[in-house]
Order: sequence, then C-alpha cells, then structure tokens
Amino acid sequence: MSVPADQVNVRTARKAAIKRGTRKAVAGLRNVEQDYLDQATELYRQARHDLEAAIRSYADSENTLRLQVLQDLRGQVNARLRDLESSRNDLLNQGLANGAETGTEPFRGTAAAVATSFTRIHDESVQFVHNLVGADGLQLSDRLWRIDRGARDLVGNAIERNIILGHSASMAAQDFLSRGEPVPADIQVKLGAAGADKVARTAGQALMTGEGNPYSNALRVFRTEINRAHNKAYESAAFEHPDVIGVRFVLSPNHSRPDICDMYASMNEYGLGPGVYPQGQSPYPAHPNDNCTIEVVFSDEVSGEDRQGKEDPLTWLKKQAPGMQQAVLGASKKRAALEKGLLRKSQIATPWRVLKQRYIRQGIDVENLVPTPAEPLGVDSGLVPRAYTVSGAQVSEALDIHIPKDVADRALGAIDAVHGDGRLPMIPVQTSPARTNYYGAFFHTRAGDPLRINITAGGNHRELTLAHEIGHFLDHSGTSGKGFNSIRHADFEDWRRAVDNSAEVAHLRAVLSGGGSAEVPGGHIPVPMAYVDYLLTYEEIWARSYAQYIAKKSGNRQMLDQLDMIRRQDSDAKLSLPRQWSEESFVNISKEIDKLMVKLGWQKK
Repeated sequence: MSVPADQVNVRTARKAAIKRGTRKAVAGLRNVEQDYLDQATELYRQARHDLEAAIRSYADSENTLRLQVLQDLRGQVNARLRDLESSRNDLLNQGLANGAETGTEPFRGTAAAVATSFTRIHDESVQFVHNLVGADGLQLSDRLWRIDRGARDLVGNAIERNIILGHSASMAAQDFLSRGEPVPADIQVKLGAAGADKVARTAGQALMTGEGNPYSNALRVFRTEINRAHNKAYESAAFEHPDVIGVRFVLSPNHSRPDICDMYASMNEYGLGPGVYPQGQSPYPAHPNDNCTIEVVFSDEVSGEDRQGKEDPLTWLKKQAPGMQQAVLGASKKRAALEKGLLRKSQIATPWRVLKQRYIRQGIDVENLVPTPAEPLGVDSGLVPRAYTVSGAQVSEALDIHIPKDVADRALGAIDAVHGDGRLPMIPVQTSPARTNYYGAFFHTRAGDPLRINITAGGNHRELTLAHEIGHFLDHSGTSGKGFNSIRHADFEDWRRAVDNSAEVAHLRAVLSGGGSAEVPGGHIPVPMAYVDYLLTYEEIWARSYAQYIAKKSGNRQMLDQLDMIRRQDSDAKLSLPRQWSEESFVNISKEIDKLMVKLGWQKK
C-alpha cells in the first residue's frame, strides 16, 4: 500500500513533536514533584511546630512535664497527627493528578493521532496508583497507614519515654537526698529528660529527623507515586497512537550508582531493542524514589537486529560482570543463587530476606551460598567511570579491625576501590559505647603519633563515619610530616581554595560572623558558636569532603544513602549548619581531591 508523501511528512512531524514534548514533560514533572515535596515539607514542619508548642503548653512552673499530663498530652498529639495525615493525603492526591496531567502533555498537540480522552487517562492513572498492589503485597493506602502508625508510635513513645525517665530520676534523686547522699551523676543527667523543651525537641526529631522518621518516608511516597502517575498516564496516552510499539526505560541524569534500573534500561527482553517494553510491561518504577522515566518508541525505530537480539533477564544478568550483578541483585547471596542456577526471573527484585526464607523451606543451604569474588563498585567493572587507577598499598592493610565486619567491609571496600596510600602505621579501629557524644573519633598523641580510631556503636551512618575518621588518619599520618596537612601544606592549597569557594562553607562563615544569634523564621535563635567554629577547621572540612568523595567515587549504596540522610537532616534544621555539600557544590571539590590523589601517589592517571 502506498502512502502519499504529504501524509508521511505529517506523521513524521507529529512523532518528532511527541519526542520533543516528552523531554519537556519530564522537566515539567520534576517541577511538579519538587513543588509537592516542598508543600509536604511545609505540612510536616508546621505539624512539628504545633506539636512542640502543645508539649510546652503542658509544662508546670518549673518547665517540667508531670506524669499526670501524659494521657491528655498524647491525646492532643495524636489529634494533631491525624490532621497532618488528612492534609498530607489531600496534597498527595493533588500531586498524583498533576503528575498524571504532565504525562499526557506530549500528546495534546497531536490529538488527531491519539483517539482518547485525556481526562479519562488522568482519572484512570490516579486510580491505578491507588489500586496497585506492590511486590510486598501493599497498596498505597497501606503504605500511608504504616507511615502514620509509625508517626504516632515514634512521637508518642518519645514523649512517654522522656517523661517517665525524668519522673523516675526525680524519685530516685529524692531518695538519695532523703538519706543525705549525693545524687549520682547518671541520675542527674536523666533529671532533665522530662523538661518541656527536651521533650518537645525529642518529639520533633522523631517526626522529622530521627532514624526511620515519618517525614522522610512520606517524601519517598510522594516522589515514587507522583512519578508513577506521570508514567502511567504517559504510557496510556502513548499506546493510543497507532505507530507506538513500546516505551523505553530511560535512566535519570542523576542516576549516579548502578542498580536494577541499569538492567531494565539495557536488556532486550521483548525483541524491541534495549530497554523497550510493550504496553503494560514497563517495570517502572524499579524501586522507591526512582526518578527514571519512559519515552515512546515508534514501530519504525525497531530494527531487525533488535528483533533478533531478544534475551530474558537471567540471560542478561549472567553476561554481566560480577560487579554489575551485585549492583542489580543487591545481595551477594542472591548473586550466588544466580551462579548456581537457583534464581528465577520472578525473584530478581525479591529482597534477600524474603528469598532466604523461601530457599530454607526448599531445603537449600543458604549459609553455603558463596559467590565468586566481585570487584568493588567503581574499579574495573566499568560501573562508575574513572579517570585514575589505584596506586600504592591498600588503606585497609593499616587497620586492625575490632568493629562489626559488615560495616568495615563496606567502608574499606569503598576506600580501597578509590585509592591506595603510602605505608601507613598500623592502628586499631574500635567500638565506642553508644553513650558517647560523638559518632567517631581519630586519636593521636601530643607527639604526633596516631593511636586509634573509635566508631560509636549504634550510629546511623557508621560507614560514612569510618571513612571520615580514616580521612583524618590519612591527613595526619599519610602525608608528609606529622600533624594535619590539610591546614597548611602546599599540596592542599587548591583543595582549600575549592572548599572556601563552596556555598556551604561560605554559609557557615556567615553564621559565625553574625555573632551569638541567627535570624530564622519566627525570630532569632542562639548559634552554637563552638560547634560552627569546629565545622570550619580545615581538618574537619577535609574529613567531611574525603568521606563524601569516597561515597561518590565508589558508588557505595549505604554511604550514599547516609550522605543523603545527613544533608536532609541539616536542611530540615531550624538553623541550617551544613556538614556536607550539594552535588553542584561538590563538583569542583571532587576535582581537586582527584588531583591531590595523583599528587600524593595514591592514584595514577
């Protein structure tokens, strides 16, 4: 059948317009996503402010919360949390609708070629997000319910624990005093636990900044589900077009570390080309917080080679280097199961904790599932582009490890993947009790000899902390002379210039120069001058930048997640005192550390 040239030209122009519109729609999606994340953040911040105010309103004349007010206080706190839940759910529904709307925008200018109702697509896409049952058996409403139950438990328990602890300490102190004995130091410390300010601050942290906090979980749901609504609407509109044969899984520009998304974007499971899926088969989103997108593929874009090159996910995985297999599967035991032919296609995305129980029920000896060794991410596996190769002895050879092996293996594996060193002296890495007031510490003698590294038990970013303290060790003992070379050594001059020019360091210096208080929304608050001064010392700036450098260069998942957590905590604080750098700010700092690594002989070009 022949088609008139003018019709061919029109169809070609419409396809090109859809492609251009797709790129524009992704930018629009990012704006929608950020707008709703900002609004959700404001909801949680206002709820935190209200909760803290309510807690303080129950204080007695000594600014202490009595045991008698606990029941009424928890009732008021739960009522405010229910208001938060309702407002957040309304906001999320608006975000889903707007996300779906951006998904159909590329096709609006070509409506003649798309026989559908965009309103119907919007509604069906939002309903799809609500009705979808995930691999864990949960719907969106279940996830929100879990977040809200967690909020009530975390905040309520924080309030109850502090009040009861303070009350018990007060009773114990009275008992000691009645006997004419001094109050022990540990009881004196606990006496302030029921102080209204202390309880308010603890409850606010439980809601927004503590480990597993409801605020971060809510933002993850917003990101994931708004993106899901967008992509579902986009896919629905796309397949109304007669020439669309599939949608391509497109990695986000911010996809800095390999994971299962790399598999979905690379394998040719349906013979339509790498990363292309027929209607209803796109694996998006591959995981929570997934910012990858999809784009249309027209039938004339699929080649004969694409159709002949069909391969299933297990075949694709077996062809990859062990490092990529590890990145996709996420657990070395799963990689061992792949190597031994135990892993099934349906189990690729199954968490190991779930898969492990299935294997045990099948009589499989999971303890002896041992994979072949894999290169650390970012070395020779090609997962993270590198300009240099490691030179010198491994840093791990200089450390006598007495902390949990999994923490040490992750941090030291990342460091050894990025650089070597000269011959460092051997020092121990030990665990500090959880009650210490620091996450980690590097100790040395007054004479300048290194002693040990301590990592606090129970810290929530231990891998990044270990890299931070090793940064101190290298600064102090791995370069020429004794003492911290980052402070004044000429080799560090370009690095010092880069950190001095960063927005984060400039902000800290501005806070320090402002005197003892800083202006924040609602008034002024005191500035912890000693802490800010400490953050601005070059040896501390070096250790923080070194840890971030290792996380980024190695692609270590735990360290990158910990880096993101620290940045979120600092940005959510009433007075932001950034410990780490944004992606944009860190570009020049990372380049200068690259150069320094070569200059020190720890990497080779």
